[in-house]
Amino acid sequence: MIKNERIFITYPDDYLKNLEEIKKLESLHELNVKFEGDLIKVLRRVFEIFKIISDKSIYVSSSCDLGLQVLTSEGIFKIKLSGEIDDLLCELGKGSIENKFEIINVIT
Repeated sequence: MIKNERIFITYPDDYLKNLEEIKKLESLHELNVKFEGDLIKVLRRVFEIFKIISDKSIYVSSSCDLGLQVLTSEGIFKIKLSGEIDDLLCELGKGSIENKFEIINVIT
C-alpha cells in the first residue's frame, strides 16, 4: 500500500520472525517514494520489493495481483494488474506494462 508517498509492506510470517531481514530489505530499498505522476517508477519499486520477498518467503508465491485507483480528469479508474513477477518486471523493462492493465471500473 502507498500512503502519504510511502510504501507500506505487509510482511509474511517468515519475515516477521526475522526482523533483521526486514531491516535489510528496507535499508536497501527506499520506501519513501515521490509519485510525481510517474506510475512506472512506483510500479518498478513495488515489483522489485515483491520479487525479493517472494524469492525468500515460503508463504509468498511469484504470482502478483495489484489493484490501482488512478484519478484523472475523466474520472477514477480502477485497474487490475496481474501476472508472474518476472513477467511484470520484463514488461516494465520493455515499456509495455500498460498492456497488462485491466480496467475493472470507471467512476465519472
